[in-house]
Amino acid sequence: MTETARMTAKRELIVPSGLSNSIQALERELGTPLYVRGTRPVRLIAAGEALVGAARRTVTSAVQAEQAVHQTRDVLIGTLRVGISLSAQHLVPFASYLGEFTRDHPDVDLRLQYAPGLTMISMVETGELDCVIGPAVSQVPGVRVTHPAIALEDPAALAQAYLDFFAAA
Repeated sequence: MTETARMTAKRELIVPSGLSNSIQALERELGTPLYVRGTRPVRLIAAGEALVGAARRTVTSAVQAEQAVHQTRDVLIGTLRVGISLSAQHLVPFASYLGEFTRDHPDVDLRLQYAPGLTMISMVETGELDCVIGPAVSQVPGVRVTHPAIALEDPAALAQAYLDFFAAA
């Protein structure tokens, strides 16, 4: 095995014999040799030259496919119906937080509704809203309070809490 082949094997984190076996298996599968053995540097024959371009395109396509899949991991889609209590809307700068959320998640149809806190909690119970941003309430049957300790005077923590909620939705 040539020094170039050894360096390639090392770069690909396989033993040189594994690289050699893989090339031989590919040659058997294709029914033709791909390079002239015993030459330094390695010289491809016509079949090897023909394979190089297609192989590079295949690797590029595989990388692009993997990136496309990875990009979907954090993609949120659908409709999110958020109730914002009348008491909270003036205390927390929701416009900037919601603007950031809609920029980060353009495929989410964000629908806001303003009403008194207890009215919106009833709307969550009936399925009219997905969540409410407002004062914490104690023990409402069928309603899960995700961040009861976050006070309206801590807008950064509140914003992170509902971003976490949106990501989990």
